[in-house]
Amino acid sequence: MLNLTPLFMSQLEFVSVTLVTYNSGRFIKKCLESVLAQKYSDLELIVIDNASTDGTVDILEQFDGRCRIVYNEENVGFSAAQNQAIAMSRGDWVLTLNPDVLLLPGFVKQLVDFTPMLRHLDRGSQSPDGGEYSNFEYVFGATAAAALYRREMIEDVAVKGEFFDHDFFVYREDADVAWRHQLLGWRCLYTPYARAYHVRSVLPGNRRALPAEINMHSVKNRFLMRIKNMTWDLYRRNWFSITVRDLVVIGACILREHSSLKAFWKVACSWSSVREKRAEIMRRRKATDEYMASWFQAQPVSRPAPKPSPRVLARLKAARG
Repeated sequence: MLNLTPLFMSQLEFVSVTLVTYNSGRFIKKCLESVLAQKYSDLELIVIDNASTDGTVDILEQFDGRCRIVYNEENVGFSAAQNQAIAMSRGDWVLTLNPDVLLLPGFVKQLVDFTPMLRHLDRGSQSPDGGEYSNFEYVFGATAAAALYRREMIEDVAVKGEFFDHDFFVYREDADVAWRHQLLGWRCLYTPYARAYHVRSVLPGNRRALPAEINMHSVKNRFLMRIKNMTWDLYRRNWFSITVRDLVVIGACILREHSSLKAFWKVACSWSSVREKRAEIMRRRKATDEYMASWFQAQPVSRPAPKPSPRVLARLKAARG
């Protein structure tokens, strides 16, 4: 059985917003202003700057006194910096946020009003919304660009003291968390009334325009995530499509994206550590093979979630920013 925490919770529970910046000067001022303008009073904002050099620090200094800011001496990566912020936080809930996200005023209130373990997921990326994303549904996981995590879940799924895996450094760390929390018996709820805007430049179609380092980490983390979380049953069911896709990725690195070849060296160097993490995850695993396989389909999968009462639904719509 999956853990399912109580569906409704008090609006007085404390929320920590954790944000990592690295050369985020184009977006960070409006992002921070949108957090501080939330229609939710029990909130703290923690910012970790990963040694920005583009003027981000000058902008952050304007927010001294309104949030907690830590300036790292080097870029330790998104995963480690988010873990750093989470360790400093005091909230019952933790909202991880990217600096290029703009929250509408009711965003946090919407998440806190309705959730068993809610994290916000941008559904239907790069496609028009025709009303098909208006239902409360369980989904596999959420993007850490704007995800609300229950602290109880953070502590439960952490491995070797890490919620976001430091080996990932940047990119796919939220997908790794999603896979892990599913294995360990947690659920993720999508709610249509928590709204934000995300610039989101890191997309498969933009790969050639992305920094080589980002692409390398994408390749590396694809395999690290698989080693840590994939069960033999899931591989057996999908071995052909998995193998074909892997060959395409490897071939592209050999023939075209040479800068990503070092991803395989980094996977090899992390092999012992990653295998230890896998052993702990599998030892604590609660989800069945059938349940995990049901998420990996040719088409995106979602499942119906309990709908709030008419009274609560009216309140949610009224609070929509």
